[in-house]
Amino acid sequence: MSLARDPKVKEEYIKTINSFNEPGRFVTLVGYEWTTWARSGDKCVYFRAADGPFLAPDDPDTNDPEKLWKALKGVEALTIPHHPMMGGRTDWRYKNDQFQRLVEIFSWWGCSEEGSEYSVRAALARGHKLGFIGGTDNHFGQPATGRTHPEEGAGLAAVYAAELTREAIFDALAARHCYATTGSPIVLEFFVNGRMMGEEISAPENSGSQIIARVAGTEEIERIELIKNNLVITSKETQGSVVEFKYKDERG
Repeated sequence: MSLARDPKVKEEYIKTINSFNEPGRFVTLVGYEWTTWARSGDKCVYFRAADGPFLAPDDPDTNDPEKLWKALKGVEALTIPHHPMMGGRTDWRYKNDQFQRLVEIFSWWGCSEEGSEYSVRAALARGHKLGFIGGTDNHFGQPATGRTHPEEGAGLAAVYAAELTREAIFDALAARHCYATTGSPIVLEFFVNGRMMGEEISAPENSGSQIIARVAGTEEIERIELIKNNLVITSKETQGSVVEFKYKDERG
């Protein structure tokens, strides 16, 4: 990987990314793709700062996820599994709740929610605590567009950040205050006992959980499904493009 091997290439890359960063108007994150092909999966590595260590997946010191995370110790970074079911598929035996807090559930590669041992549901069943984002993987510097693969579509990542800055967006992603769509700019609010998406909470025994969701779609919303432990626990037929959904989970 030339970014990791060639300091001049990395310097120009970082300079270009930072030149487009305008807090309050348009925000960029410094990052790169750590690609191991068939060994343990691809990960997009993002940094909170304006620079960070670019670690080569073919370097013996950083050629698997455990080594990557060890090398990132002390760095504010996120390593997000990229198209986990396709191409370089994600090996979910590797787990790190500090760096691996999100997963790309949809991109032009398709949906990775379910269907194999590499799926997002398989990861959740293993105990991974993951927020969801969507992406494109077009590699052409055109955020949120699937122009290069229009037949497959492109995912979007929606983030609840305190402000439009690099630091605030990174912090919101790290807190899992985010969600994915398959391309439509859908607005989603989701709360459990008053706490927003991505947070970890403990409910008193036998108290149950109050779940509230508000959704604003781009077209008529047909149905809302609530999934827990990889099972649909309730489903509601809806009408209109703006819907509120409430549910009391008596099982906690």
